[in-house]
Amino acid sequence: MTTALQGLLDRLARLLDAANVPFIIAGSFASSAHGLPRTHSGLDIVVDPPSAEALDALIGTMSPDDYYVDADAARDALRRRSMFNVIDHASGWKVDFIVRKNRAFRREEIGRRMKIALLDVAVFVASPEDTIVAKLEWSKQSGGSERQRRDVAGIVKTVGPQLERAYVERWGPRSRFGGRVGRGTASVDLRSPPKNGRAVAKRRDLVLGDRSRRTRGVIAVRTTTGALAVDVGSGSYDFVAN
Repeated sequence: MTTALQGLLDRLARLLDAANVPFIIAGSFASSAHGLPRTHSGLDIVVDPPSAEALDALIGTMSPDDYYVDADAARDALRRRSMFNVIDHASGWKVDFIVRKNRAFRREEIGRRMKIALLDVAVFVASPEDTIVAKLEWSKQSGGSERQRRDVAGIVKTVGPQLERAYVERWGPRSRFGGRVGRGTASVDLRSPPKNGRAVAKRRDLVLGDRSRRTRGVIAVRTTTGALAVDVGSGSYDFVAN
């Protein structure tokens, strides 16, 4: 399956580049690239066609012998800024082509894309910070997806202190980063200010330590749905709903 997916990534990257359509690999593939690997149900690619002609050029290179794609659905997706599907006959993979939304964050996401080797194929991938913001948004919209939280926790653990927290704070769904350290991993209620330099965890058997002594043990992310605390050492995490 890996060989088939490698071939698909390579072919799609070449087709997108030839049609001059900027793209980024997003979703679970992006979170696995920056965080912890997991299974995938499909491939998400955010595309930013500069014109209808560029989209038509891309679709025109997808032979019916190799791919299933509905050209009318693709054009409608461009008009509506939604998505269309492509099925790769060789591998059986379904690819969701997501047309970039006309939002400032989505423009930043495309502008900050990174070129990396994914399965030994050079492709553009959403940055760790943009992947976190997108997954926090999706978690909020889906009522609090456990899988999205787990993906975010994996990215935080892997990237650690190199994560641009100010960027996530700026674009996240009312998200706020803070640092807390303790003798274990616990969910911290970030709505209450710490007392005497300490923050009390929701689980009474764990008390997070004085942040002035150590500041990199637990990273807490607050969103409109609650607080996610990630132990950057072990990668374990917990969530407290608002």
